[in-house]
Amino acid sequence: MDDRELLREYVGHHSERAFGELVARHLPFVLGTALRVVREPQAAADVAQNVFIQLARKAWTIRDGQVLSGWLYRATHHTALNALRTEQRRRERETQTMKLAETQTAPEPAWEELAPLMDEALQQLKRGEQDALLLRFFEDKSYREVGQILGLDEKTAGQRVNRALEKMRGYFSRRGVTTTATLLGTALTSHAAAPMPAGLAANVTGASLAGMGGGGAVSGSLIKTYFMTITTKSLIAAAVVIVVGSASLLVDHSRIERQRSADVAAATRAQNGAGSAVAANNSPSPITSDREQAWEQLRAMLENPHQPGTVDVQLISRIVSQLLKTDPDGVPFLLEKTAGLPPGTSRDAAMENLFRLLGLINPVKAFSLVGLISNSQSRDRMTSIILYDMAKGDPHQALAELLKLPDNPQTQPAYRDVFSAWAGANSTTGAAAATAAVNLPAGAARTQALTGVIEGWIGHKVNPDLKVTQAALDWASSLPPADMNVVLNDAMYPTSKQDPALAAQYVGKLSDASVRNAAIQAIARTWAVPTFPNEIQHQDPAAVLDWLDRVATGDTYDTNVEYIFSKLDPAIAAGLMGKVTEPGVRETVITTVATAWGKTNPQAAVAWLRTLPDSDSATRDALVQKLSQPVSGNARP
Repeated sequence: MDDRELLREYVGHHSERAFGELVARHLPFVLGTALRVVREPQAAADVAQNVFIQLARKAWTIRDGQVLSGWLYRATHHTALNALRTEQRRRERETQTMKLAETQTAPEPAWEELAPLMDEALQQLKRGEQDALLLRFFEDKSYREVGQILGLDEKTAGQRVNRALEKMRGYFSRRGVTTTATLLGTALTSHAAAPMPAGLAANVTGASLAGMGGGGAVSGSLIKTYFMTITTKSLIAAAVVIVVGSASLLVDHSRIERQRSADVAAATRAQNGAGSAVAANNSPSPITSDREQAWEQLRAMLENPHQPGTVDVQLISRIVSQLLKTDPDGVPFLLEKTAGLPPGTSRDAAMENLFRLLGLINPVKAFSLVGLISNSQSRDRMTSIILYDMAKGDPHQALAELLKLPDNPQTQPAYRDVFSAWAGANSTTGAAAATAAVNLPAGAARTQALTGVIEGWIGHKVNPDLKVTQAALDWASSLPPADMNVVLNDAMYPTSKQDPALAAQYVGKLSDASVRNAAIQAIARTWAVPTFPNEIQHQDPAAVLDWLDRVATGDTYDTNVEYIFSKLDPAIAAGLMGKVTEPGVRETVITTVATAWGKTNPQAAVAWLRTLPDSDSATRDALVQKLSQPVSGNARP
């Protein structure tokens, strides 16, 4: 039975069996989504439990045309954000708790940066695009199946998925995180869901149905205990999939071994935290360095009848790590043997993980074997990933291999990956990558290469050198207008995170009005109202308002000024009112500031209003009267 039939059975007949089947199908995905947002296993467990309570109560509201995984995703994200806000308020009140939280071991840096942005990016998509991605990657459906569910043909479904991935990639890029649409698809497949032990779905089903009667949230303790044993593994696996920041992915064999040993130790520590019995049951089994025995261990995992379709990424990493000690060619051997298995989820996922690991170690060898992948979409994805790894060590060879590929929409995104890796390899490679990109023949591939250069040159800097960033901006400004508008626009957001005043100097070079206005908004809001702690040093709302007065007009000026004043502390905002001269905007801003201030200190708000000039008298006097009225205890019903 599909989701729609199960929902009808549950709603029409109160079938616990049908509801239990829905939980079993979607709980891993809900847990994974919650964990990305709230970042803590126990909180994610609470969110997941509450989402299924909502489903039990509101299943009757889900229409036949709706995609259940889409409904669950949006419910999970909304519930998780609410939980996160509640937790943030609690931490603000409890300083000591914050200090204790800061001493806890942090997740892997790659996932730490990626996870919150993943859901921010998903939230920027239209509902139809969200549904297409959820069906394709979270439910592992083919394009044809996605199209059947959404009422599209196979080609249109594929285009919708690819368009959504590219939108997400652009969102990541504007926030200084360089990844690819290919890698995002892999991440969505690998880390949307959390693995689930036998019996857990039945427990959650019972708790959710029981929660209907009580009207409140049911504790997620059943899930919490389990989560303690798998969270570290999930975070470790994420680091293999996504390329974030400036960390080089070309590593030698000894580094691979050290990292894998650290991974196993981290997983063991997490298991010990959940109880010695759990740790004993999940302790790593001995791994051989013989290729034939290694293949038997890998095949046993892939053909496990008790866990069909599952892949233990950490186990694959340990097998590869051990094999490298005595037999560096053992990994290609494993790939060839895995390719001979019958097609299926386990085989394909194992091959992708083996290719990723081989690409880190020997990308040239990995590239020579990519033809083993029979699925064209998966082959294109792995080609892009391997070329990215290759470009980190030998960009000229990566480019030579790339130029051998046919120039089509499937290969063109790889140009962005290669040039991003090339430009971001170190502080001196940006100019070399830029020269090579400019010399490519005009076309879509060249445009992808140019945007890859600016992403790598600026976006890869963990400790940004503004001289390097300025060199990148100067290069982008020297391009022909059509290229400059695309490339310089991509540079605006990451530059504004490093130094918004520097980004502001280049906005005037953008000839396209819509591109320029978007850049003005990105800079103004980052400069005036920082999002992350490392941006606080650049906060200067007074300078932003002066700059907006010079470069922005019409709605661009109005909306950004109004946004800035709505986010500032009212006392600070009141002191900046002299910088706003446009009458309509002043009226809106005065009302915004006075209303916000009036909620906490109406006397101070009234005193400030009375200092405003007579030109603001209409707005001023009405607000003074409103804020000066005493609150009546005998209000009429």
